[in-house]
Amino acid sequence: MGDSHDVDVARPGANFAYVRVRNRTRLQLDQVRVRLFRLPPEATQSSACWVGSFEGDPSPGSGVPIGPIAAGARAVAEIPIDIPADPDTAMPATGKGVMLLAMANVSDAAGNVLEPFPDIAAITDVAASWRFFAEGPLAASAALRGLRFRP
Repeated sequence: MGDSHDVDVARPGANFAYVRVRNRTRLQLDQVRVRLFRLPPEATQSSACWVGSFEGDPSPGSGVPIGPIAAGARAVAEIPIDIPADPDTAMPATGKGVMLLAMANVSDAAGNVLEPFPDIAAITDVAASWRFFAEGPLAASAALRGLRFRP
């Protein structure tokens, strides 16, 4: 926890993202799935629509399975992500970055969805993204993280 975030960088090619999921309930979470998306640069520079621009699999049942997670415990999903050689051609070499969106859902032991993945269709522009993370009904099930890009 004492490390600076200067060591957290994205590099071209194969990378891994580690997404920590915390069970804030008093019950065990039987099945948890985590999805990771890389947002396109235009999503952070303008009000371009983010929907459909994510890299990731939004189909039902997709995501990396983790769990069960005991009450009050945490689990970590290790997710491979491929970063292009130049993730943002419009920025100078010293200003490039990568934005990642992680989200989780929860199902019971029988596979019934108890908490769905957040609906990214609500994110239509930058202002909507702030509303999504500040007051969305499933905002606690999603996280946004920016990383510096180092070739």
